[in-house]
Parts: sequence; C-alpha cells; structure tokens
Amino acid sequence: MGILDTFLYLQPGLFLSETLEVCPAQEAHYYIEADNCNAKQTQEMLQLSPKQTITNQRVQFFRVRHVANALIQTNRPFLFLKVLLAPSYTLEATVHRAIDQLCRPHTPNLIVTHYVRVVDEGLFTLQYMLLEYGNSLKLNLIGLGSLCDYTEFETTLFSCFFQSFHAIGILHAYHFQHRDVRPENWVTASAARSPVTHYLIEGVHYRIPLVCRGVTLVPMLLDFGLAEPIHHSDNAINNVETNLAPDFVFFTNQQKSINYCNSDEVFGTALTLFIMMKKFVFPVIDSGILRFVRSIYQNQRHVASPAISELINIRNLDFLARQAFFLVLLLGFPSPEECPVFYGSQVGQYMSKHIGEYIRALPCYNFLASQDGEAFEFLRHVLKWGRGDRPTAKEILLMPQFARFVTARDPRCSEKPHYIWPENEAMDTL
Repeated sequence: MGILDTFLYLQPGLFLSETLEVCPAQEAHYYIEADNCNAKQTQEMLQLSPKQTITNQRVQFFRVRHVANALIQTNRPFLFLKVLLAPSYTLEATVHRAIDQLCRPHTPNLIVTHYVRVVDEGLFTLQYMLLEYGNSLKLNLIGLGSLCDYTEFETTLFSCFFQSFHAIGILHAYHFQHRDVRPENWVTASAARSPVTHYLIEGVHYRIPLVCRGVTLVPMLLDFGLAEPIHHSDNAINNVETNLAPDFVFFTNQQKSINYCNSDEVFGTALTLFIMMKKFVFPVIDSGILRFVRSIYQNQRHVASPAISELINIRNLDFLARQAFFLVLLLGFPSPEECPVFYGSQVGQYMSKHIGEYIRALPCYNFLASQDGEAFEFLRHVLKWGRGDRPTAKEILLMPQFARFVTARDPRCSEKPHYIWPENEAMDTL
C-alpha cells in the first residue's frame, strides 16, 4: 500500500489498533469519529515533480475516541490523531517523541503524546501523532474572570503562570524551544486530575491548586510543529500575529543573523499569558500611519536577515505593523540602553522621532506601568525590552510572586503527583 493509499484509508468510522493499524472493531483501541481530510489537495501535492521545491505541508486532524469491547467510552478524554504529510526532511513526529520521552516526565504541563509513527516513502513522510487535547485555556480564564472576585482570580492566574512557565522551563532545560507559543496552543486538561500538583525546584516545594469554581486548570502546551532543539540552526519562530519578541519586530538591515533564543520564548510566553487575561484593548491607529509602517517592512523584504525573511511577506506585513505599535503601547518607548536595536531600526526611528507624541497620546500608552496588582507587577518583571534583562523560565518560577504556593514538604506529598526539577540540565537530545 502506497503512502497516498495509507493516508486516504484513514476515514471516519475506522477502528485502529494500539499501533494505529486499521483493525476489526472487536480488536480496536481507538475509533475515528470525524475528520477533515482533503484528498484532492494531498493527491495534487504527491503528483508534483521531484525537481519542484516542496514548501507546503498537509496536516489533517482526526478526532478519535477510546473504545472498549467495540463500544465507545464517552467518559474518556478526547484524543486527536494528527496526520502530517510533509517532505522527508520535516520530522515533526521525531520531535514529538523526543519531547514526550525527555520532557513530559518532568512536568504535567506538556500535552500527552500517546503514540508516534513515521512512514517513509521517497521524498515524503507520513507522520501519525496520537495526542490528548483539552479545553481552551483562554476561554476558561475568560469565563472564570467573570465569575470570581479579583483575589480568587489572581490566585488562579498565578497558578496558570507557574504551570505555563514550568512547561517552558522544562523544554529549555532539555534544550528544546517550542517557537510557537500563543493562546491557541495552550489548553487545559479535559480529564479530572488531582486537585493539587506538587513541584520541587531547588529544594523549594510548591503546592499548586488545579481547580477553581469546579473547572480543572492544568495548562498544557501543545503543537510542536515548529519546535526544535536549541542547537539547531533552523530559524522557524513564533507566530507573528500575537507575540513576536522585540528583536524580530524592530530589526536593522545590518543584522545578518538573529537567532531565536530562550529569552525570546520567555517574552512570548509572558505576552501570551497577558493576552489571555483580556485586559488590554488595542486602540484605533491612524490607517495612513499603519500603511506607512507596513511600507517600511515592505521595503526591507530584500535586505532582511534569513531569520526574519519569512516573516516579511505580504500576509504578515499588517501583523508586524500592529505588533510594533502593540509593544510600544504596552511597554512604553525603551531607552537606548534597554533596546539599542529599536533605535537602529527604520520602524523604531520613525515611531520615536516622527510620531512619538502621537503614540504617547494614544489610549493605553505604557499600559503595564499604569496597572496595579500583583499580576501586572509580575508581568513588568518579565516583559523587558532587552533580552539580557529578562529572567529565565526557571528564575521566574522562583520569583517571590509564587511564594503563595510554597509549602513545607509533607510525607503525604509522595502520594500525590510530584514533579522534581531535573538535576542535570546538560543532556543531549536529538
């Protein structure tokens, strides 16, 4: 059976074995409930000449359920079978497997990968990833924010902050970067979990509550399509629509290389958490000014470094222009010492020299500095213009804002889910 036949054979109503082979219902462990398979696009892609450059991928998600004795168990969490058809050099499934084996045993805050299978055929690979998904963390936070008083909601926020940075910190400890941290890639566990989870970091014991108003809050990071080992030279980075770090928004033509680093991911994670709080309303920006900033990016398309050249395309120019305003409105103008690249970039120079007064007069300018509350104080410590000024994910977890979760170790703790920070952080991965 060829790779195309294998791909199209996975249709709704099929039963799968533990090794994701099609099998009789009586032997099934999983059942495909629905899919969005586009057979025509897949077939067209496979018919391309080998000499043509293959840049696009085909990804299909199949919703699956556990089965027992050929009966669907509706009380089990939903699973999704991610089927990726890609050029043979794109091995997302390999990264999924490595992250699941190396990182997830140390944190409950990475999505569960139940099974990975890779089928090679010529220029392509067919990759199967059976993943446990959950509910939208963003929607849960919005819902709880409308139900809880501020004190209760702030505790819930810090619980989510801690768990989110724990996932990022463990990835970094094992030399991985997610590179696509955004609200859509955070879910919360759909299955019932223990009401608390215990973490131990450098001898400090944390007891994190997971339930608020009957809602289970276990933030889990998913979708490792852009994830890479840190030492790889590939420069695929975060989605520009929501949380690109300053060095990738304000860049100079002289920057021949600009590598994505852990500090950028810490910034993107904090910005994602802030976005999910839904406290900031982006003001109306003069359309002529936005068009001019867009034209600056357009003019830089042919001189940008390889790390950002893919970002500067027709689809992303509007997003980059809005992101430039968003960062300045949120954090205020940086000093030359905080972010030298800002004042060396064409967009930064235009914003500071020519429309600085216009920006300062906009609603929400320097938003974080004007907000009260521990959550905003925490974000002010993390959302720094300068890469070197930001704490690492591990340093964030040890910040005093999380002291509310510090408890003495109890003999009963060993009976609960317990996650100890890895002692050896210099491990080889792929």
